[in-house]
Amino acid sequence: MKQYNLSSIMRAAWRIFRKGVQSFAVALRMAWANAKAHNAAKAAAGISEDTHTWAGWWMYTKKVDKYDRIVDK
Repeated sequence: MKQYNLSSIMRAAWRIFRKGVQSFAVALRMAWANAKAHNAAKAAAGISEDTHTWAGWWMYTKKVDKYDRIVDK
């Protein structure tokens, strides 16, 4: 079973890096820390399945480019 979504972690690292973090290594550490904290919180709450929030479902209705920016139709 896949524990972490590596694609999501890398996208988060690039987003953090573009916001002005001193290096990509720091951004990657921050993204991994966030992913580990997210999994720990899910385990503590007893959630075993993926949940979709309104924001997540809303993004399924929008067309996005490879940088997760919304593209006009």
